[in-house]
Amino acid sequence: MKKVAVIGGGLAGLSSAVYLAANNFTVHLYEASPKPGGRASSFLFKQTNEYIDCGQHLMLGCYDYTLDFVKKIGAMESLYIQDNLSLNFIEKNNIKYKFDASTLLYPFNLLLALAGYKAMNRSEKLGIIKLLIKLLFYPTDLLSDYSVREWLVKENQSERVQNVLWQIFAIGALNSDIEKCSAKIFADILKQIFLRNNKSTVVILPRENLNNTFHIPAKEFIIQNNGQIHFSTRINDIKIENDEAKGVIINDKRFEYDFVISAVPFDSLFRIVPPDYHSKLSIPSFRYSSILNVHLWLNENIFNEKFCGLLNSDVHWIFNHGSYVSITISDANRWMEIDNEKIVSDISFRLKEYFPQFSLNSIKYSKVIKEKRATLVREKAILKIRPSAKTKIKNLYLAGDWTNTGLPATIEGAIKSGKLAATEILRQV
Repeated sequence: MKKVAVIGGGLAGLSSAVYLAANNFTVHLYEASPKPGGRASSFLFKQTNEYIDCGQHLMLGCYDYTLDFVKKIGAMESLYIQDNLSLNFIEKNNIKYKFDASTLLYPFNLLLALAGYKAMNRSEKLGIIKLLIKLLFYPTDLLSDYSVREWLVKENQSERVQNVLWQIFAIGALNSDIEKCSAKIFADILKQIFLRNNKSTVVILPRENLNNTFHIPAKEFIIQNNGQIHFSTRINDIKIENDEAKGVIINDKRFEYDFVISAVPFDSLFRIVPPDYHSKLSIPSFRYSSILNVHLWLNENIFNEKFCGLLNSDVHWIFNHGSYVSITISDANRWMEIDNEKIVSDISFRLKEYFPQFSLNSIKYSKVIKEKRATLVREKAILKIRPSAKTKIKNLYLAGDWTNTGLPATIEGAIKSGKLAATEILRQV
């Protein structure tokens, strides 16, 4: 059996390890922290003795790689999957809009949902339909030099439509404002969501926490398939001889492997690859965008829906877990230097604008989680500089949502990157 070292226990590393273990490789996964998951991890909130996620993750039915991964590790029952797309949006003073595609067959259910979405007028809705029809035949490579905002203006999408539809999709999918992010990536995502089939449009959420959804089943799958997982184990160096990865160094001990996959962030990769080989990796510096997650335990949960989006707000999504609610703010760089107490106060003020019955005094507990380096900024230039899974160093492969998956830095992007790295190794044997 060929032996593979996978460095990094986030979803990219777990994905690589699962697919290689399923193909009869001996896989050893190394993770520097005491638990798997990376940025998509869970932890015990001691005040209520329940596991919660560092950040809330909304997935979609077009997440083919994620669904394939979850099926492989036997965890499909851990996902809540809508039968049909249904979205709830709120404006100030609790004005509610619903995008409900629960009737008729695809694509007529989407047309009816758009017709019933009262946040826009008839002319604006027709403009959206024209744009989506155009996307059916539009080569998105032509959008590589446009931002989302530039493209939407070019396609005569009104400012209202940009604010109450496209902006919230872009922030949710790309963690970036439409002024910054790539129109090509956004258009590709829209085609995946709306122009394939009904299943692609639906929202998917973890029923419990990410540990139970991804990490524990993946760990069990790897071990059951003769793999090993080493937590709290830091790789000091990747051993490279004659432009070929030969293994890893841990505490001055050398461990031999036929292949090595690095599934750590790009800046961490430079710390474990010898300096003489940095130029062969061809990895430039990227800019990060932050995500802020605030979990609130309330004396009385006033939220009825499983999740909803706030329109014209810098608070983007609310997820209802029953015992607590999670507030997610994407593209949250400006929140990162604000102290936690003020963050809770500011968010409470915003929530009261949308839900008049909400009160700061109703909060029993709160937990603020700042992900300063959550995702790469999906700028236009990013498309041309993301590295592929295969490197110029023989037998060394890259995985991570920052690599060239063609997707934004989501769960889907991370899991796809892991499978791409595994696929490159499978081609070599």
